[in-house]
Amino acid sequence: MNLINLITGFFLVPALKIRIIPPMPRGKRTVFAMFCTESGNRLGTLRFHKQDKQGKGWKEHAEGLKKYCPRCMKQMAVKLKEEKHSK
Repeated sequence: MNLINLITGFFLVPALKIRIIPPMPRGKRTVFAMFCTESGNRLGTLRFHKQDKQGKGWKEHAEGLKKYCPRCMKQMAVKLKEEKHSK
């Protein structure tokens, strides 16, 4: 320390290496198959975490979900069936 640093109160601090830590991983996602409630036709797949960041579960996201069914030729409510876990 030199006399100027003592008088002004400034000390030289070595540069700190700051590492930004990413948020915690959400874990595995569950794959759900979408089926038409009327014809049973498979309409696609969705991937959901068990919960999102706000604590909202996959069942709450799937409520009122509609998808076009080519067999019924109109927008239909879908039924979700769990298939597997993805990485």
